[in-house]
Amino acid sequence: MTIEFGLLGPVTLHVDGDQVALPGGRPRLLLAGLLLGRGRRVPADRLLSGLWADPPPSAQANLRTYVTRLRAALGPYRERLTWLNSGYALLVEPGELDLDRFESDVRDALGPGHAPRPEQCADLLAAALRRWHGEAAEGLPRHGALGRSLDALDESRWMAVERYARTCVEAGRHQPGVAALRSLLADQPARESAWEGLVGAGLLG
Repeated sequence: MTIEFGLLGPVTLHVDGDQVALPGGRPRLLLAGLLLGRGRRVPADRLLSGLWADPPPSAQANLRTYVTRLRAALGPYRERLTWLNSGYALLVEPGELDLDRFESDVRDALGPGHAPRPEQCADLLAAALRRWHGEAAEGLPRHGALGRSLDALDESRWMAVERYARTCVEAGRHQPGVAALRSLLADQPARESAWEGLVGAGLLG
């Protein structure tokens, strides 16, 4: 039996290789908040502020309902979602979350103790970036600390894109470096670091 969670794009859940139909809206956003906890307890108040910009009087009851729906979606893994000291925790084992795999790829490319050739670094970063399928928790609203955490995930992606472009240039692969930065700038035209990357590498033109 296997379970896999997706956060780098639409929030997804696969059990034994099959994609599970998750409840839409706030239950899916709740799953994103729990996944960002990496198995640690996430206080209920933090979850509530992530689900609503202004939690309604029924927020606590609604949260319990969403948790029940998520447990049903987890099927044989429902016991992984637990109530703990005024919060909830979702047990996620190493390798079950796409974010963990992305970060592992980036560490292999850039982390201490790793000194691959530019070609190897570019390949590792390309593999990391292929794990993304849109914005983090794509299509869901962003409120409070949860929203800021999702913003930070997107920023980690853009930083990896910029580093990928630099290593492509170092490896003599100018075309994919140009394409990566231009794609980034199409989404974020005011991103100065990406423009600087084009200029500094002599790719602007």
